[in-house]
Amino acid sequence: MKKLIIFDLDGTILNTISDMTNSMNYLLNYLKASLITEDDMKGAMNKGRRYLIETALGRKISDEENSRYQKIYNDYYFSNKNILTKPYDGIVTLLDNLKNAGYLLAVCSNKLHNATAGLVEEIFPNTFDYVLGSSNKFSRKPHPEMLVHILQELDVNKDNTIYIGDTEADMKAASNADIYKIAALYGFGEKEKLLKHNPDAVVDKPEEIYDLVIKHFK
Repeated sequence: MKKLIIFDLDGTILNTISDMTNSMNYLLNYLKASLITEDDMKGAMNKGRRYLIETALGRKISDEENSRYQKIYNDYYFSNKNILTKPYDGIVTLLDNLKNAGYLLAVCSNKLHNATAGLVEEIFPNTFDYVLGSSNKFSRKPHPEMLVHILQELDVNKDNTIYIGDTEADMKAASNADIYKIAALYGFGEKEKLLKHNPDAVVDKPEEIYDLVIKHFK
């Protein structure tokens, strides 16, 4: 029987915070706005880039402005997404061990699909069975639609699936899809906020994930 492990990308398998912060500061510098720190970027993970832009500018922006500014960010980020980005310690070994043990592996990210797929292909070639980033085809997490789509594409039952993520949106999405969820406390989310969503398990580092997976599927 097929068993599936789905990972979030940013803050779960890849530490992308430096490249994302640099990309946001490229936009803010263009707008002559106050620059942000990596902690600012982490704190806005559940609020979105529009919130960061409006906070830096000190005013609300229109939908037209938002679309234009997001394009500037996305264009810069796509060309500079893998400069300082790297896997968390232990992730490469974890993925190798899970794959060798016969588990299907997938990525589900709210990052744009082209950037998500590009990073996975560059850093984890031939590792994942399915990769899905955000697009206009699916509602973003915390909506369960992306997770449900992955299960359908790989023909795996939700009871044979584990989802691992580091933000409130991840925990909500897994709950909404009724999937066993593990909170990655080493990522970008705040521990207290993650625990409010009653994860089925928590890990402080990637090395703890393998044993949890084996134990869950015993």
